[in-house]
Amino acid sequence: MPTQKTISTPATGPVRVHLTSHIGTVNVTVDPNTVSATVSVYTQDTDGPSARAVANTAHRTVALGVRHGQALHVGVPTPKPIFSRTVSGLNSTSVHNVIGPGATINGSIIMHSGGVVTDDRPAAEDGSPIEIEITLPAESSLSLTGDSPDLTVEGALAALNVQAVNSSILCGPVRSAVATIVNGRIDIDEVTASATLRTVNGPIEVARYSGHGLSASSFNGSIRLTASDEATGRADLTTVNGSITTRNVETLQIAAATVHGSIFRR
Repeated sequence: MPTQKTISTPATGPVRVHLTSHIGTVNVTVDPNTVSATVSVYTQDTDGPSARAVANTAHRTVALGVRHGQALHVGVPTPKPIFSRTVSGLNSTSVHNVIGPGATINGSIIMHSGGVVTDDRPAAEDGSPIEIEITLPAESSLSLTGDSPDLTVEGALAALNVQAVNSSILCGPVRSAVATIVNGRIDIDEVTASATLRTVNGPIEVARYSGHGLSASSFNGSIRLTASDEATGRADLTTVNGSITTRNVETLQIAAATVHGSIFRR
């Protein structure tokens, strides 16, 4: 049986979910028929690092007032591998987590209270992936922070905020978005108000833009923007190594620049 933890908000209505998860996949569904938010964190493991991370997931709900609804803060800890080896000189005692004073780990030998481990490296107990399923009422928002979570959103979000290192974002319609990714791509179906999107290594695409303020930049990655006739204001698009492609941007003030790449206006 998998290990699972399910968290639900006590009140109904739009929710601002603040999720911290440094590993795994995050799948979000915005359902107009849902009245309260639900976050389910699970792994196929019954024991081990991933199972313990799921069991130790912390959460708290904060009321934001009548007009602003509620905020749900969820923190999924990083799974911690367990190292185990048999130690000679200590009556073949199995030693776990050999760290701290009196212990040295250099990849091939461990010294601990006179005992020596001589095999190649400490063996880490690996865990199965952690998956997070989130169901939100309409007009809800999501903030995601972590090292390596991959995010998929189905349905329309009020706001999206992502700060991650190794991550990819595949998002449906959103009113406003702020996302910074080091290694990974950002794909958004539609932005209806504003967006600030950044990647270091990875492409950015907004399939439909009808907002009033957009900034997108990538160091190594292409940028693609398709605007609607409702789009207004300025769109700043910059990349160092990559192309910039814009479509139907006649109603926008476009500022596009690339160092090693091409700019296409279609």
